[in-house]
Amino acid sequence: MLAHPEVAERLDLAWFGVKRDDLLPALHGGSKVRKLDFLLAAPPWSTAPGWAAAGAMGSGQLAALAAAAELLGKTLHAHVAWQTPTGHAIENLAFLATRAHITDHGSRVRMALRHPALLRGGSVKGFPVVPPGASAGPGLLGPVEAGLELATQVARGECPLPDEIVLPFGSGGTAVGLAVGLRRAGLPTVVRGVACVERPLAAAWRVRSLLDELGETDASLRIEHGHVGDGYGVPSAAADTAVATLVSQGINAEPVYGGKAMAALLASPPRGKRVLFWHTARRGPLPVDPRWRERLPASLQRRLDGGRGRRALLAGGLAVAAIVAIRTSGYPDRGFTGAVLAGWEAEVVRALGEAVATVDHDPAEAVATVDHFLTGLSPMARAEVHGLLALVEHGLGVQRFTSLAPAARRDALARLAALGSLPAVASRGARDLGLLGAYAQPGTWAALGYEGPIVGRGRPDAYAALCAAPGVAP
Repeated sequence: MLAHPEVAERLDLAWFGVKRDDLLPALHGGSKVRKLDFLLAAPPWSTAPGWAAAGAMGSGQLAALAAAAELLGKTLHAHVAWQTPTGHAIENLAFLATRAHITDHGSRVRMALRHPALLRGGSVKGFPVVPPGASAGPGLLGPVEAGLELATQVARGECPLPDEIVLPFGSGGTAVGLAVGLRRAGLPTVVRGVACVERPLAAAWRVRSLLDELGETDASLRIEHGHVGDGYGVPSAAADTAVATLVSQGINAEPVYGGKAMAALLASPPRGKRVLFWHTARRGPLPVDPRWRERLPASLQRRLDGGRGRRALLAGGLAVAAIVAIRTSGYPDRGFTGAVLAGWEAEVVRALGEAVATVDHDPAEAVATVDHFLTGLSPMARAEVHGLLALVEHGLGVQRFTSLAPAARRDALARLAALGSLPAVASRGARDLGLLGAYAQPGTWAALGYEGPIVGRGRPDAYAALCAAPGVAP
């Protein structure tokens, strides 16, 4: 714990200090150590010969797990997706390359399709999955203990009682666990978690699910959005400025998590308050084999080099075509021709409506409604919907989602939602598509007590009443 009066003066704070988790002794430091200390000591991880885990290619968790695997004589199977190759991310990847078996999936959606268990939990090829961010089960006890640790430091006079603690919010375990620990210690400090992931992954439902795991109903935690920039793993100009501020104080910072959290503090400091910045990153530099690139999958090597050969593109295209043929065959031909949805995706939408809607509706009209709705989305958003439908259809078990009875489909969506994080977002999105298609039909409105739009078919007088007179500004 170090005080930094220069920063406090600059931001008009009563006191500013930094909690240095990068100085934790094990696994090269960082807040991940606190979670893994509990998680890896519990079965099935403690008894397994190795673990499977997923993350961005420069994930700090994967680097920490690689260090833990090396220390404990375990094997790590790391499943990675592409991210912007910052210096910090490349260093983590270089460290990981010689200490883990890496599978490159390219994107998070492709990873979810190939191995849904990486998101919903369980095992992959016999190896238990370490949850994203280690923010589940026993792993949550580490941040709770951190809150109690801070309370002890305050009692000893090692630092003043903070009015506010600022830290990154990624998988959410550190922020929520810390807030719970402070609450249990009787401290009134507010935890300000700065979202470093997309908004749906750092929403109130995520906090509630983590609190439920800890047996709590409330905690003094506030999630702040607006600093993720262009997306998870992508640095921003504000984060780079914040990193420079931390480096000037002798703190080795990175732009993806800590930089964005510090950027939020620089943008809106609580003037006159005592603020503690919780530095969650590992310390550096990591020991790296100079020939680490040779240990990467060929696809990841090419992506880092910025190009792919024609032969690789052809081979990849053939492989994808084979997977698509398997996953999109065997569906009934209803003559559907959509602007966005493929025929098999239309069947998934139809099945969702049958599962979640509680009234009779026309499935064909529901599919047409959803297809029309999707035409208004951006290409990126439509790509995410395609991935979502594939995950629901092929990632919830051995059977296809469309082959299940409606009750079994509801159970499958509920199991997906109970996993939290990205699977819960997928469950909500799938449910909403099903509801959209069913309840957009006028024949279902009476069951909802909805009388219909004020302006609509057969009500021209209502429309005329809303129009401004000619020449008059509305």
